[in-house]
Amino acid sequence: MDTYELETVFESSDLVSSLAQFTDERQVEGELLEGEAAPIFDTISSVLLLRIQAAADYYTMNQTLMREVPPVYVDIILDPFILNIVPRSLIPTAIYIIFLAIGSWFLAKSVNRWINLFATDEEVKTLKKVS
Repeated sequence: MDTYELETVFESSDLVSSLAQFTDERQVEGELLEGEAAPIFDTISSVLLLRIQAAADYYTMNQTLMREVPPVYVDIILDPFILNIVPRSLIPTAIYIIFLAIGSWFLAKSVNRWINLFATDEEVKTLKKVS
C-alpha cells in the first residue's frame, strides 16, 4: 500500500496513467456497483490517493484462471479516531452497550429482589407449618 498526495500524482507519469485508467474503468462501468456508497467529502483540506498492489494468494490447476486472474474488489474505510483510542464510528455502539449493561444491572437487581421476596415468603410459610 502506498499513499500519494495529489501533487505527487500529477508529477509522476506512471501514477497519472494509473489514475486515468481507473477513471476510464469507472466511466465504462457507469453507475456505482450494487451496494457501493457514493463518496462523500465533507471538506477537501487534503487529498491522499491510495495505491494497493496485490498478487493472487492461491494456486489452481485451472490454467485459464492462472493466466487471467480476476480482480479483487476491496472496501477501505478510513475512520478518524477519538483520542487515538476508539474509531468514531464505534462510539454509538459503545454507548448502546453501556446503556444495555446499566439497564441489565437494574433489571437483575429487581428480579433478584422479587426472587428473594418469593423465596422468603415460602420459607416463612414452611416455618409456620412446622411450628
